[in-house]
Amino acid sequence: MSLFKRIIATPSASQKISHERIGRGLAGLSITLFCLLGIFVHPYFHFYNLLISLNLLQSAFTDKCLIKSTLISLGFPGERDLGKRADTNTLKGKNTPYHSANPETGD
Repeated sequence: MSLFKRIIATPSASQKISHERIGRGLAGLSITLFCLLGIFVHPYFHFYNLLISLNLLQSAFTDKCLIKSTLISLGFPGERDLGKRADTNTLKGKNTPYHSANPETGD
């Protein structure tokens, strides 16, 4: 299958797109669009890039994003729901970097 067909293909049930990927795609598309509008139409369109960047920055610290909340309420699954990312509870088990063995008990 060619790259173009993969890009425009509608995902099947096993290839659902997560709200994280949609959000990143919308952010990238918006920044590109407003950058081009700022170059070719009016320089004030660059202020939209500033707003998008500030939203991305605050969502990195607070994990609250209007687009993410909207996509979740529309029913888009997350990475964990699709099984693409490990659950954080499994990272706390033995033999992981997050679990240090107790030398006294051998656990």
